[in-house]
Amino acid sequence: MKSIKVSGVLLYLFGFSLVLLLYVNYIFLPLNQKVADLNGEHLNNLEQLQTYELQSARSSDLRQKTDGLKTQLNEEKADPAVTGKNVAEDIGKIVGSSGVALKSINVGPEQAEKGKTAASGKQLSTVSVELNVLCTQTQLPALIGSFENGSEGVYFVNRVKYEGPDDAGKVDAVLTMTLYYFSGGAKQ
Repeated sequence: MKSIKVSGVLLYLFGFSLVLLLYVNYIFLPLNQKVADLNGEHLNNLEQLQTYELQSARSSDLRQKTDGLKTQLNEEKADPAVTGKNVAEDIGKIVGSSGVALKSINVGPEQAEKGKTAASGKQLSTVSVELNVLCTQTQLPALIGSFENGSEGVYFVNRVKYEGPDDAGKVDAVLTMTLYYFSGGAKQ
C-alpha cells in the first residue's frame, strides 16, 4: 500500500477548523443566546420602569390634588358663613335645638342680587326657604327669634302662616324666609 502524506499545513488547518467548530458550538452560540435573553429582559425592565414612572407621576398629581382639596375643605370649615349650599343644615340645627318638629324644608335656587356687591367684590346673594314645622304657640315666636338672632346666617322672615292649634295644642306653621349672604369675588 501506498502511504499518503498529509502536509503539516493541512493538519494545522484541520485542527484550527476543529477548534473553531468547538468554539462556535460550545461557547459562541450559548453566549449569543444569553445575550438575546438578556436583551429581552432589558426591554421588559424598561417597559416596567416607564410604567412605574407614569404611575409615580400620577401619584404625585393625585397627592397635589388631594392636598388642594384638603386645603379648600379646611377653608370652608373655617368659614362658618351660611350660604345656599348649607342653609338646610343650618335650619336643621336651629329647629333641632328649639324642640320643634320639622316637617319639611324647601330651599330655592341661589340668586345674585344685581348691583349689590361688598367692598371686597363679593356679590350679595339670596336663597328663598320655606320651612314647615309642627310646634306649640309658645315655641313659634321663639323659633322665629332663633332665626333672627341665634343663627350664623342672615335670615329675613317674610311670612308666617299657621293653622291650629289642634287637640294636642300644636300648630302647623309654614315660615317663608330669605337668606342673605355674600358669595363670589375674592373667596371663590
